[in-house]
Amino acid sequence: MTFWDGKVAIVTGGGGGIGRAAALLFVERGARVVIADVKENGGRETVDLAGGSEHAAFVRADTMSVDDAAALMDAAVGAFGRIDALINNAAIIERFDRIEDEPVERFRRVIDINLNGVFICSKAAVPHLRAQGGGVIVNMSSMGAVGGANILAYSSAKAGVLALTRGLSQQLAPDSIRVNAIMPGLVETPMTVDGPAIARARRERLPVFRPEEMARAVAYAAEHEELTGALLQYLHTAGGPRFAMMEPWSWQPLEL
Repeated sequence: MTFWDGKVAIVTGGGGGIGRAAALLFVERGARVVIADVKENGGRETVDLAGGSEHAAFVRADTMSVDDAAALMDAAVGAFGRIDALINNAAIIERFDRIEDEPVERFRRVIDINLNGVFICSKAAVPHLRAQGGGVIVNMSSMGAVGGANILAYSSAKAGVLALTRGLSQQLAPDSIRVNAIMPGLVETPMTVDGPAIARARRERLPVFRPEEMARAVAYAAEHEELTGALLQYLHTAGGPRFAMMEPWSWQPLEL
């Protein structure tokens, strides 16, 4: 028996990339999953890859919408009877080399999806998690949270996700609801494949993660019941790329 046996996970942005890889890993380990995405084709394809309606369901949802988030939670309960885990993975990226060229509305949209969407979906999920005695929320941040010259909105949002994760982990601890975050490094996904970072990594033969590797980190953050307020960060080490659990003043390598 695994952590996931009999459990139900919601994965936003589950129509591809890390979200899809995480959803498929959860199903492999015994969970049922609800795939939320604005792109119907990708979401339904993930359901098919997961083995169909016995194991997965698709809900078209815009994570910026309070109504969509509430409907997503209701749909998960309607399909599988409960919610045990919420993976806040939906995100976009915009790149501008100069702040003068970055439209305010584009900046706001990135913040809305990448940060406000995490808040909105978490707010919708918490009553369900609390009612059944607890659960876990895993938020996708990024190594970009430390800042990036051409990704101002993305970096700002992902830094906000870290602060939101820490705050929620403290607020929800009395309800046995754990909240952790993942800070992926460079991952080749549909969102990043055409970006300059992947191109540079290929030129310089730098390590690039696959979504399946990041999915294992998501699973680790969800499965380990002693973890809350934890940040799983990617590190380059002499022994190759590794993840570490980041604390405010220290880190401890993890074998995933």
